[in-house]
Amino acid sequence: MSRIEDVLRDALGDAPHPPTTQPPLRQLEQEIGRARRRRRSAVVLAVLAVVTVATVLPTVFLQSSSDKSVPVGPVPPGPGREPPALRDLGAVNPRAIAPDASVLYYLGDEAPTNPWFITRIDPATGKDSRLVQELPDPLSHLAVGLGRVWAFGGGDGAYSDLSRILVFDQATGRQIDKVTVHTPAAPYAVAFAQGSAWLTMSVLGEVWRLTPAPPGTPMRIEHIKVAGQPTDIVATESGYLWIRQSLKHSWVRLIPTRNGSGHLSAVVSWDGPMLSAAGGNQIWTREGSRLIALTPALLAQGISVAAGARLDLGEAPVAAAQTPDGLWAATANNIYWFTASSLRNGDPKPAYTISSKGAVLGLAAVGRGLVIHDSDGRLYYWDPRG
Repeated sequence: MSRIEDVLRDALGDAPHPPTTQPPLRQLEQEIGRARRRRRSAVVLAVLAVVTVATVLPTVFLQSSSDKSVPVGPVPPGPGREPPALRDLGAVNPRAIAPDASVLYYLGDEAPTNPWFITRIDPATGKDSRLVQELPDPLSHLAVGLGRVWAFGGGDGAYSDLSRILVFDQATGRQIDKVTVHTPAAPYAVAFAQGSAWLTMSVLGEVWRLTPAPPGTPMRIEHIKVAGQPTDIVATESGYLWIRQSLKHSWVRLIPTRNGSGHLSAVVSWDGPMLSAAGGNQIWTREGSRLIALTPALLAQGISVAAGARLDLGEAPVAAAQTPDGLWAATANNIYWFTASSLRNGDPKPAYTISSKGAVLGLAAVGRGLVIHDSDGRLYYWDPRG
């Protein structure tokens, strides 16, 4: 407005500049017109700037204050780009979970009467059905394989002298087999390979090979002695079986025999837990805050040779689940999704992260998404790519 002020000063005879050649009022009208045109231009530019910002922000700032879901890599194409929050599946006191393709099975109990049961649920739709109405004992582990659902536990705590293995038809829930052990045994984990279930009996110091038999015939059970309290067991993608000897801070390979149980070979020194198979001969394990795809057979040549992908998650990894298109990984407080292409590129970065509700107890890759079992006794479903 300085130019208009000069014109007013000219009209009042108080101008600090030489007199103008046009009449003061005429000049004032012209300056006011120019000012109005400049103001209209500024308003148009401001509106354009607001429209531009509104168009750009949804594709850049995708963090949600409510669900803490933050994509830190490429945004997938298509609608619904903002990753959804964790969705509560409404499970009833889940104790253990086991995935199978697009379906999840969970072991739960109904307090205060405490009948234990097994439920099948489709996490994508939330539809569920009770597969087994009531179990005779409180069990702690669940697995799915060979067309069967395996529930097992006991051998420690209040049930130190009783361990139970129950096997159900995966489609109907009909009980197929039952094994009761009246001695400290503590069945801990199971892997499936070569048509059998391989179950670690941590207190008993054995691995049991459980081979299904024709209907009406009990399954065949073979025993393999494994020292050092066998706990974790993983069947690699290539078919190798590895067992964690937790008291010996080592892993040992179990080689199945064609007409027998199997024998032990290739003991390697490694203290980390077995989290899941990692593709090929590799197994996901941890060292400090790093999640490592380890080839156990190469450990004799050093960790630099045996370790594939190494993902520093900032705190100790507690679970991992690999799928053909990527990797789910978790610490106690956060869950991460890595794409398969980022893992192949050698410098993987998580495409999405989300904070858990309670401490993460386990993960299950189901369909395109993930089920999280947490310490609050809840199951949550998360599909950041949905």
